Amino acid sequence: MMSILESQVARVEMAMKEMRDKLEEFEANMEEFGSTDDKLREELHETVYMLNHHDMALKELVELQYEVWGLRDKLVALKATTRAGAPTTQLVNHLKVKLEFQRRGVQNIIEAMTVVELLVELRKFDNKHSFYKPKTKGHGWGKDNG
Repeated sequence: MMSILESQVARVEMAMKEMRDKLEEFEANMEEFGSTDDKLREELHETVYMLNHHDMALKELVELQYEVWGLRDKLVALKATTRAGAPTTQLVNHLKVKLEFQRRGVQNIIEAMTVVELLVELRKFDNKHSFYKPKTKGHGWGKDNG
């Protein structure tokens, strides 16, 4: 009877040893799973941050696209209402002049544009009143004056 009990105790000890080994293996797997979980959590946070950044950039691009479409529609409407594109040409020329001023380093574009507009008005005024100037060059006495 003693041998039966000893054999049963030996089997229980063997089973306990197997259970301890499995428990240690399970704990090791849980630690590995925990470190993998931390890595995945960090990658997830990075991905979410990147996606949020891309989302904000896409929203800005969509807003810019709408703005471009609006400007294009205004330009098309302006071109449709003009004859031979003259006002559109004036708009484009105005933008070219503004860009040229900026390229040359003009600090106050409004002041420079005001001076240019005054010079243009003065030239128009001179052209209107040019009929008061004599058409001939010289001193007024020519070959016909005897």
